[in-house]
Amino acid sequence: MPCDEIRTTTVALNRADTTLLRRALEAEGWTVAQAEGRLTITRVMNGCTVRGSYDGSELTISAPGYVGLDRAATINAIRRAYSAQVVQAASARFGWRVRQQSPTRFAVTRRA
Repeated sequence: MPCDEIRTTTVALNRADTTLLRRALEAEGWTVAQAEGRLTITRVMNGCTVRGSYDGSELTISAPGYVGLDRAATINAIRRAYSAQVVQAASARFGWRVRQQSPTRFAVTRRA
């Protein structure tokens, strides 16, 4: 693969809460900057800087082609981290107790 090739992946996140998305990205190891409602993200993977952004409707990630980034796995990890943040936020809002049973499973109980 040529060294000057950039591979870009875009996924629709139309109604994502920016605060929760920021927390999710940080939990996944991304460095996040926010300006004017737009998130700019960076992360070093395989010795190279991977960049991305969220504009309020789409999350875009770009990496040099030679990095060997598994884009689908990266996007899925971000989606899982975002879902975990949504569960935590909802539990705080409704007074639920959340126990994380595994990286992808949560047990939610109502506080008495």
